Amino acid sequence: MSTNPGRFDRYELQELLGQAGLAEVWKAFDMQARRYVAIKFFRTNPQADPDFGMRFQREAQTIASLRHPNIVQYYDFSIAQPSGTKNITAYIVMDYVDGGTLADYIGNTSRLGKFPPPADIVRIFLSIGMAVEYAHQRGIVHGQLKPANVLLDKRNTSRNTVGEPVITDFGMVKLLGVPAGNTSGWFGTPVYTSPEQVMGSAADA
Repeated sequence: MSTNPGRFDRYELQELLGQAGLAEVWKAFDMQARRYVAIKFFRTNPQADPDFGMRFQREAQTIASLRHPNIVQYYDFSIAQPSGTKNITAYIVMDYVDGGTLADYIGNTSRLGKFPPPADIVRIFLSIGMAVEYAHQRGIVHGQLKPANVLLDKRNTSRNTVGEPVITDFGMVKLLGVPAGNTSGWFGTPVYTSPEQVMGSAADA
């Protein structure tokens, strides 16, 4: 891990894309592979979550095995405990998707009153459905599928004029674990929580 500001190992950190809880996402440039990537960092204290390291390795390896045009491609992952600190830093490197989220698109079109043609809506959700089916066939569940976790890739508009839908954050619910004090066994965005999760069962989508 480099201590040079703006650098992390072989990656040049360029822009903070988002931050929530223990995680933050950066746009970065992979100086070895010569490509733009997105890096999701997780920082946690092993005393507060002693199982995080093992859980991270297991879940990161699982989601890195996914290969589908509508699921973000994962390139690398690692975990380390920097010397002189008590915290663990883990990260996942994935393809940088140039485009907003499906949630942004829904919000913007709704405010403008310009709703997409039905054919575009069908193509978007057909692509998402095929990606989810692919993951389910491999025994992998997203756990928190919602519009904010679907990116619209502007680099590919051959099938969808608003951008090809790409699902991200597969397995993040399992990776992060259930927050302390949560006795229901699930967490996330209530309006997008599946019926089985509300009933106390594991997610199956």
